[in-house]
Amino acid sequence: MQLEADSKICSKAKYNVLSIKGKNVSVLNKWPELKKFPEFKVDYGNLKDTHLNTESILRYCLLFYQKNDLRNYIPSFQQRKTQMAIWAGFELDKQTGTFSDRLEQVLMGNNKDVNKLIARVKQLTDDVLYQQFITYESVRYRVMLNLEDGSEKNSKQALEVFETVSKGIRDIGEEMLKEDVHTPIKDALYHSVVLATLPRPETIAKAKKDGTLDEIIDEKPYEVDYPGLKVGKTRKLR
Repeated sequence: MQLEADSKICSKAKYNVLSIKGKNVSVLNKWPELKKFPEFKVDYGNLKDTHLNTESILRYCLLFYQKNDLRNYIPSFQQRKTQMAIWAGFELDKQTGTFSDRLEQVLMGNNKDVNKLIARVKQLTDDVLYQQFITYESVRYRVMLNLEDGSEKNSKQALEVFETVSKGIRDIGEEMLKEDVHTPIKDALYHSVVLATLPRPETIAKAKKDGTLDEIIDEKPYEVDYPGLKVGKTRKLR
C-alpha cells in the first residue's frame, strides 16, 4: 500500500517538492533560482540514456536527496526510493508492478547525467558538509603535490595528514549519501567537489613552472585548524 504524499514528511527540505500546489506548477516555476544551474536545465527526456520526464526527474532528486522523515514511515531504503519516485510522478507498470528499465537504472545510480543532478542537489542542500568536503579535498591535494615534487620536508607528518583527511572525505561522503554511498553517485559527488576545489590542470602546471603555485593553493593548509580536522600530534577527526 502506497503512502499518501504529505508535505510534512519533507518539511526539513530546503526545496519541499510536496508543498507544490497545482498540476501546472513545475519545480523551476516554484524555485526559479535553480535555473542558473546547468543540471536543472537539462532536457532529460531527450538524453540518449534517459528518455524520462524531466519534471519527474527533478522532483525525484529533490525529494529523495534532501532531508526528509520518510524513514519514519518506510524503513526499507529501496522502498523509500520507490515511494519518492511515485510521488515525483513516475508510475509502476500495472502488470509487473515495476518501473521501466531506464528508471531502474536511475534509481540504482547508473545514470551519469542524473548523478550530476544529484551531486548538485547535495551541494545546494547540504552546504555545510559540502564546504567541509571541499576544504578536506583542498588540504589533501596540496599535501599530495608537496609529496610528489619533494618539497615536503616532513613526509611522515604529511602522510599522516593525508591519511586523516582522506578518511574525513570518506566519512563526509557516507554522511551525505547514506545508503547510496557505494553507487556511482558517490563518484559524481566527489567529481563535483574536485571541480569546485581545484584550479584547472593547465593553470596548476603554469603556476608550478612560474613558482606561483602558493598563490592559487595554500602552501601549508594543514597547519590551520579546519572544521572537523584537529591538527597537531594526533591529527584525528573530532
